[in-house]
Amino acid sequence: SSSSSSSSSSSSSSSSSSSSSSSSSSSSSIVVVVVVVVAVVVVVVVVVVVVVVVVLLVIVVVVVVVVVVVVVVVVVVVVVVVVVVVVVVVVVAVVVVVNSEI
Repeated sequence: SSSSSSSSSSSSSSSSSSSSSSSSSSSSSIVVVVVVVVAVVVVVVVVVVVVVVVVLLVIVVVVVVVVVVVVVVVVVVVVVVVVVVVVVVVVVAVVVVVNSEI
């Protein structure tokens, strides 16, 4: 009777140890899955932030280039108009002076 009770207690202890080991292995696998998921989410968030920053920088650079080009074109047009007006005024003045002398 004592041998049967000792064998039943040893079997129950072995079953409890196997259940605890399976529980610890399942909890460790859950931890690994959670760590992997968190790592993937962090990597995706970092990639998205980097892409958004790069796109915003490209947009800012394009806007600055467009503004600079527009300013340069406006300045060139204003200079050309001023030069043309000055030349026309000088030519008209010369013609008026020459006609008045004649």
